[in-house]
Amino acid sequence: LRALDREKRAAFYQHHLQSEQQVLVERQGSSGMLKGFSENYIPVHFSGPAELVGTVIPVTLTEINGDKVCGIRGEKNRD
Repeated sequence: LRALDREKRAAFYQHHLQSEQQVLVERQGSSGMLKGFSENYIPVHFSGPAELVGTVIPVTLTEINGDKVCGIRGEKNRD
């Protein structure tokens, strides 16, 4: 069942690559990357200032890295 879960999760993440998602920024990790979840619960990691924690911002999903998805912030929300 775990293998099936990984397979289905990877397919779901792959389906959403290159799309812009609304992400609730939950925290800044020890690596300095922001972490949050999209509206459909995809865990997303991306760079940005800590001031974005607690906000919802557009993030374009760019790559799958293990069990998380990496992205870049929308143009309006860049430094």
